[in-house]
Amino acid sequence: MKKPTKLIALKHLVCLEIHGNDARSFLQSQLTIDVLKLKPGQSRVGAYCEPKGRVISTFILALIDDVFLMILPAVLIDTVMQTLLRYRMRAMLEIEYQKNSSVFGCSQQLESLDSLPSFVHPMDPSRSFIYAQSKQFENNHEPIDGYWESADINSEMVWLNELTTAQHLPQSLGLLANNAVDFDKGCYPGQEIIARLKYLGQPKYALCRFKVEIDPAHIKQINLIRNASGKRKGQCLNCTYQNNSLAGLAAISVSSITSSEDLFIVDENSVPLGNKINITG
Repeated sequence: MKKPTKLIALKHLVCLEIHGNDARSFLQSQLTIDVLKLKPGQSRVGAYCEPKGRVISTFILALIDDVFLMILPAVLIDTVMQTLLRYRMRAMLEIEYQKNSSVFGCSQQLESLDSLPSFVHPMDPSRSFIYAQSKQFENNHEPIDGYWESADINSEMVWLNELTTAQHLPQSLGLLANNAVDFDKGCYPGQEIIARLKYLGQPKYALCRFKVEIDPAHIKQINLIRNASGKRKGQCLNCTYQNNSLAGLAAISVSSITSSEDLFIVDENSVPLGNKINITG
């Protein structure tokens, strides 16, 4: 897919601004990454989990001029913000969502944007994020056209939604392989369960890239993955159309992967929406 030549409006993503004297220590107690090691200008992929270890949301966290910028899915902004505020207690910090600002992406360094908050995508150095007031680029950006979504899938950047939030442990989303979980940093919600699985167990699901031929009309129904007998074997995560087929990321049963079991994306009545899934990585 051809790289865009302008900024891309990433309307499926939003940004939380977190700042104040206790911002770093508060985030350290809440997130799976070691926030104390994050230096100005750096960005990291991480997860925010509930007490049972399930991932509420993945995110990209950057530190820009003493302000932590947390990029996360727009559909989960209320859930994440309310959960953070619930645990804030007496910590001296502010958690803000600026509705008049937007997240943009670019596939190359643009010198004209050097004065704006920007940082490199931690899983793909060829791409960068720009965070700015929406009106600044009202007529100078491209709508998201599949390029950015495809690039995230290829780099295995998982974004959750209303159906997938609080459904999977970090191991099932490939987050350990992407250094999005630190096991030496101390406690955070779900830490004990996540660590126990790492040292004493084996995850039942694994992150996979897949492709499948499905009618685009069924895009809103894409969710569960079942075998030929109708048994649940996984769940689709982020996906997009590439060359007339659906490409995406999914959390799929490890036993189904090792046995090369035929798997299908199904509708709410467990009827297959297309051909069997082709696991590509």
